[in-house]
Amino acid sequence: MSMKLLSRIFVLSAVLMAVCACNTDSEAGPIIDIGDIEVVPWSGGTRELTVNFTNADDKEVYVMADGTVVLDAICHHPERPVIVYTVSENNTSEMREGFIFVMCGNTVEQIIILQEGIGRMEPRSGWFELPAVPEDENLLYYAHSKLPSDHSKRNYSFLYAPEHYAALWVAYPLHDCYLGDAGRSKNFYYDNDFAAYSNRLGMGGLDIQSNVSAGSFYSEEGLQLWDRGHQLPSADRTVSSADNRTTFYATNMTPQRNTLNQQMWEKLEENVRKWRGEDTLYVVTGAVFGDDCDYAYDGGGKSKTGSKQVCLPEYYYKVLLRTKESAEGKCVADCTADELKCIGFWVKNESRSGKTVYFSDACSVEEVEQRTGMTFFVNVPNAPKGTYDTSEWPGLTAD
Repeated sequence: MSMKLLSRIFVLSAVLMAVCACNTDSEAGPIIDIGDIEVVPWSGGTRELTVNFTNADDKEVYVMADGTVVLDAICHHPERPVIVYTVSENNTSEMREGFIFVMCGNTVEQIIILQEGIGRMEPRSGWFELPAVPEDENLLYYAHSKLPSDHSKRNYSFLYAPEHYAALWVAYPLHDCYLGDAGRSKNFYYDNDFAAYSNRLGMGGLDIQSNVSAGSFYSEEGLQLWDRGHQLPSADRTVSSADNRTTFYATNMTPQRNTLNQQMWEKLEENVRKWRGEDTLYVVTGAVFGDDCDYAYDGGGKSKTGSKQVCLPEYYYKVLLRTKESAEGKCVADCTADELKCIGFWVKNESRSGKTVYFSDACSVEEVEQRTGMTFFVNVPNAPKGTYDTSEWPGLTAD
């Protein structure tokens, strides 16, 4: 047990202690799994937290919380106790932090309870996929910080432009742990969590999202020329149906030319999954809008009640970062530039035949930064954004 953890336990200003059952029959002692971070909305409320025990039965378990978190009850269960706790409203603009400690025998584990403030969400410094978030009050950063199938894993973040009814970028980690056998969702959805967040900030709620649930994107003449194009691909979140469903939110969609989405872009997405390797691959997918937009109509077309005029992206891009094979297992933040590799892709939102990704589609991350004004991988100081080597990214074709 660390001294830091001990000090936190003994300085708690308001402690509620509850007891449930566990066992220490094994020489190794009990193993407690409660995750690392639980994110709670500003509104607080009563929530549940499942505790998973290995080698735990028939001994006392103590659960403690600090003054930010009130423990209401422990549901007694021989294998998986459920901690019921309550967090009050956070009416400040700052995120606040609380702790729950679970102790069994000589084992102590803690989970951090992070509660969002009523103000704007701030990006996390430890998420290596994140770009810098511009200081622009007209843009909204938001994170789906918990994967539905496993709350200890983050899902994805995005920078949303209400005027375009779309995210300027979606940033996400890609690893084997996000991939499984779940099928593709058959439906598209509003992002209700983001709607509640944006509405709380007075920026529009559902009104700033395209109505992808009612149909695809159409021209003024009624031609269905654009798909509801994913920025985070559906096939990158397949552990559970709930995980996959989150990729079908309106905030993850843009009107993407159908012959691009279903051919070259689909091939690029397949390549990206193959490039993940043993370590996490960090990905940002983005849409670039011009000053003078051409438009499509959402919700099944202009003739449909309530359809919106949605700006068409001019370009799409992807930027990627991961360790080289020689540095696998090492945190990217601790790597030298020689231990990391980056690449970017820049693609016009126009009809494109054939499932081929050419060398000419690739570029450096730095070049994408220059074209977009964004700054990528800000939490990885040695990211080699100025260079790329197509031989390190197999599957590309010479022009």
